[in-house]
Amino acid sequence: MGQIVKQDRAVSVDLMHAFLRLMEKEWSAADARERRELAAIGAYAVFAFCGSFRGPEVFLVDLYGLIKYTDENLAVDGKEYIIIPLLGRFKNELGDQYHLTPLIAVSKSGIKVKQWAQHLIECRRAEHRSHGPAFGSRDGACRYGWYEREFLERFQAVQQSHPHIIPADVQLLEDYGISRSFR
Repeated sequence: MGQIVKQDRAVSVDLMHAFLRLMEKEWSAADARERRELAAIGAYAVFAFCGSFRGPEVFLVDLYGLIKYTDENLAVDGKEYIIIPLLGRFKNELGDQYHLTPLIAVSKSGIKVKQWAQHLIECRRAEHRSHGPAFGSRDGACRYGWYEREFLERFQAVQQSHPHIIPADVQLLEDYGISRSFR
């Protein structure tokens, strides 16, 4: 008959900042292989959060477009922006098309969107990749479950070290996920 529907909890600004502090700490101690993974996790998080993208939409970020638009210095009224290019089919459109989403390079709260995009680009260039999905493998396969596990592990670390951000009674595996918008 009916279904029990439970929405994912929203990722708060405080949680995002705690998550990114943890990511930056890991980044500074990581080797090249670990940095490739961290760049993908960090960029996914800031794009999903700041762009209000739903989980599957982040996998539509096109690497070629991201490189092209990140290399351009876009500024309006002294504020720097970055373009996040999604490539795919949206709603009732025919064929794959670019959808360009401008995001501020550094948010008012201090989230460094452009820095994580540059980390991702640097790591993809080290893999000799400049085309295809920014978050998938060369053939376009996306590791959705891997990303969710990586986020939840770090959210658990935040929960243990900052119980005022995620209270101890919150069931991370049930309450958080990446299938919907982080907002």
